[in-house]
Amino acid sequence: MIRLRITILFTLFFSFWLSAGFAQDEDDDTTVIDPNGLLTEEQLAEAVNYVSLEEALKNPDEVYKLNLDDNGLTEIPRDILKFKNLQALDLWKNSITKIPDFLFELTKLQYINLGANQIITIPPGIGKLIHLKMLDLEGNQIGALPPEIGSLTKLESLALGGNQIKELPESVGDCESLMSVTLWGNQLTKLPKSFGNLLNMQTLDLSENQLTVLPREIGYLQNIQILELAKNDLVSLPSGIGELKGIPYLNLSGNQLVTLPKEIGNLSFLQMIDLRENKLTALPEEFSNLMNLQSADLTGNKLLALPNSIGKMMNLRTLQLANNQLQSLPDDFTKLINLTELNLEGNKLKSLPGKFNRLEFLSTLNLNDNQLTELPSAIGKLVNLAELRVRYNKLTTLPAAIGELKQLQILDLSSNQITRLPPEIGSLTELTQLNVKGNLLADLPDQMANLENLTYLNVQENALSGTVSQRIESLMTSQIDKGLRIRW
Repeated sequence: MIRLRITILFTLFFSFWLSAGFAQDEDDDTTVIDPNGLLTEEQLAEAVNYVSLEEALKNPDEVYKLNLDDNGLTEIPRDILKFKNLQALDLWKNSITKIPDFLFELTKLQYINLGANQIITIPPGIGKLIHLKMLDLEGNQIGALPPEIGSLTKLESLALGGNQIKELPESVGDCESLMSVTLWGNQLTKLPKSFGNLLNMQTLDLSENQLTVLPREIGYLQNIQILELAKNDLVSLPSGIGELKGIPYLNLSGNQLVTLPKEIGNLSFLQMIDLRENKLTALPEEFSNLMNLQSADLTGNKLLALPNSIGKMMNLRTLQLANNQLQSLPDDFTKLINLTELNLEGNKLKSLPGKFNRLEFLSTLNLNDNQLTELPSAIGKLVNLAELRVRYNKLTTLPAAIGELKQLQILDLSSNQITRLPPEIGSLTELTQLNVKGNLLADLPDQMANLENLTYLNVQENALSGTVSQRIESLMTSQIDKGLRIRW
């Protein structure tokens, strides 16, 4: 996990380490630098990437990038002081326990990666590195940030995930250039109000902490694109969350949310929201104003009903509502005509809306573990359906229209009370898996022989006689020859 996050950051900020050579002016052979001796990102992209201290020491004045990652180092070698022009330092995955003060004499440093070490503290001297753009200290044992961190006004990326930080200093709000902050897997219980000063923030990962509240100033981060707040202890959200009108991705899964503020409906550009494993009993009617939303995950809440106006969310493609307490769906639900994936497993549904056939783009429908006594004939109009799961319901029959699902590949009807399968089931020629375990079937239709692509058939715990099994095996000889597994 740590390496994955570091890799993502490197893609953004260290990609230039992969090439060699210096960028040169067309009219001379000198490296183009600014008055402070700093290379531009493009020039660093072309600079030699030294991967050996010994090689670097042969040309100390020409060392701009030094990569000593995964070298078994227990300390930062003092020899790096000889690299007065050093601007990118990678010491990822060593066993370094301390950041020495001499490191802060290398004031041209722009990029530092000390992730996956054993560092406990960040010295105050960090504030001397005023040209620093990226600081990666993920996967250490750091307990706090020094106030001097606020001196890093050019810092664009700060990666501190997987540490033991309990509190952030107010001075962090002075890092006005910050665009990406990852603090996942720490012990934060609150954020400083100054966080609202980070107006350039685009990615903020605060997942796996102990946050109970968010400051209302969170709403000032109006350039944010990704906000990760999963696995905290949030009970509520500030109304200021509605000021993040341009945010496309919001993850609030694994919290203690009981309600959502009505201002959530102001997030007009939101495309994906994750609210899994909270304690929501209802959604505000304004939730339906999220008309650009494409994916919503509300699995594992306590929802009793959905907003009556949910049909306004016509861009929804994926809707996860498993393990709630829904007893019915509003009539407006069938206006979600662009849904391709719908999961309603583990609710208390007794029926489906009458115009369910409107959801013609559905490819995956999960109705497991409800209280359905029948499937409407309209289900046959879901011509793009490839997967239908209806186990653990109270079905006694199937509509003949089931045979119209020409694209269906997986059909799970197990643990119902079905007494017969309609002959139309033989029209499901794309079917690869059929599970009717735990029903009341005494016979199977001969049309099963038409299921030429079937690879798995489970008919256990029914009332089938040996004669029936012999007849079906005889009818499906070609499928068995192709590897069909039948569980009697």
